[in-house]
Amino acid sequence: MKKNTDRVSEAYYNELGKEFGDKVRERIHWVLASSKGETVLDVGCSQGLVSILLAREGKQVVGIDILEEAIDYAKEQLEKEETPTQKHLQLIHDNFVSHAFEQTFDVIIMGEILEHLSDPQRFINKAFQLLNPAGKLIITVPFGINDYFDHKHTYYIQDLFSYQTNELHLTELKFLNGWIGAIYHKDNTLSNKIIDDTIIQEFESALIDQERNHINQIVQLKKENEELKQQQDDKYLQEKMDKVKVQQELYKQYQAEEELLRKYSKLEEQYKSLRIQYNNLKSSKLGKLTTKYWKWRRKRSN
Repeated sequence: MKKNTDRVSEAYYNELGKEFGDKVRERIHWVLASSKGETVLDVGCSQGLVSILLAREGKQVVGIDILEEAIDYAKEQLEKEETPTQKHLQLIHDNFVSHAFEQTFDVIIMGEILEHLSDPQRFINKAFQLLNPAGKLIITVPFGINDYFDHKHTYYIQDLFSYQTNELHLTELKFLNGWIGAIYHKDNTLSNKIIDDTIIQEFESALIDQERNHINQIVQLKKENEELKQQQDDKYLQEKMDKVKVQQELYKQYQAEEELLRKYSKLEEQYKSLRIQYNNLKSSKLGKLTTKYWKWRRKRSN
């Protein structure tokens, strides 16, 4: 079964390329700066990057993820941290919705989680129950179309506004280089945020950036495709030239062998002719006399 293997920790430290690392760090740092509170729950903590960074700052953090290999990786990374950081982070391998938590939290983080769910509202409801009064729910999701095999939802701004209730209010929306960040407050005294002109302008600006990025990718792919086609054409031409060269060498060898065969055939005909002449001469009176003479000479020599 194909699994969703997140590599955010490697991306954060530029192990997947600096350009991608810059984008990931912008998003992670926004999440960290928005996590104002002493107790934090990192839902779908994956490799544990955000959880560890917050624990370093002395926050009491719980990270939970359903993938065992992700939690194992996070634990390996935590073992490399200083003892105070280790004491501030608990890592759990379990399902977020069914897990029985023993505490509530000032901040709950859902980084790139909701797009993988067929019913994201269940996670929102569970998070609301676990939030302290005036607590914050921080969500990040890919912005726009992203055809990853495990993505079940495409997110635009209206989708994030739809999660508001009378007690959970969207207070901040941030476009983050291919992702959308949203902050919700648990507070029944606030009014629901509406889509105003400023948000529309930010949305359109982010959409332009996304479209430009996609166009640049298409142009780059076309260029790479043309270069690959040229390489294939050059390779095909070289193969044809090599094949012709081999055929020419084979033809030369064939001609040389034909010439040898002709010479051999000519020599064979000459030999036959000489053999006939020899036999005729041997059978003649002179030949018989000559033969007797040489036999007599050999006997005398012996």
